[in-house]
Amino acid sequence: MTVRTSSTAFNFARNGLGAALIPAEMAVDDLRLRHVVHINNAASQLPRSYRMAYPKRLNRHPTVMCLREAFKQSLPFGMQ
Repeated sequence: MTVRTSSTAFNFARNGLGAALIPAEMAVDDLRLRHVVHINNAASQLPRSYRMAYPKRLNRHPTVMCLREAFKQSLPFGMQ
C-alpha cells in the first residue's frame, strides 16, 4: 500500500497498522498521551526533523524492530 500523506501514515500508525515517519509536530499530543512512542533518530541524514511513531503494543513487533535497527545503523559511527 502506498500512503501519500503524513497525516494518513500517522493515522494508520496511531490505529495499530504500522509505523510512520512523520514531522515531529504531528505527534506531540499522541506522544504526551502515550498513544504512540518515539524512536530518537536525531542524527539522521533526513532533510527535515522526523519521528517514528507507533502504538506501544507494537514495540516488539518484527517490523518495528527492523525499522528501529535500520535507523540505528544509519547513524554515524559512535552515535549508535
